[in-house]
Amino acid sequence: MKHNITLIKNISIFHSLGLPIMLGLSKKRFIKDISKKNDTKNRIGGTISSCIQAYLQGVQILRVHDVQEINQSFKVFRELQK
Repeated sequence: MKHNITLIKNISIFHSLGLPIMLGLSKKRFIKDISKKNDTKNRIGGTISSCIQAYLQGVQILRVHDVQEINQSFKVFRELQK
């Protein structure tokens, strides 16, 4: 879990490679470890939080299971950022 968190917090360092960055954050185990919830169906909140953190660091591609929910969260987030 520690390595996953470190990578997500510092993912922007990979921009120096000059290639798009893609992350698969949906329902990952570190979300369970942080939230103490073992049911993969209940990890959408952690997935959204992780995706927004990645977005703020310039990640261009997010691989997710709950596409509609992630799209909605980004629409709301971007509107609130204006």
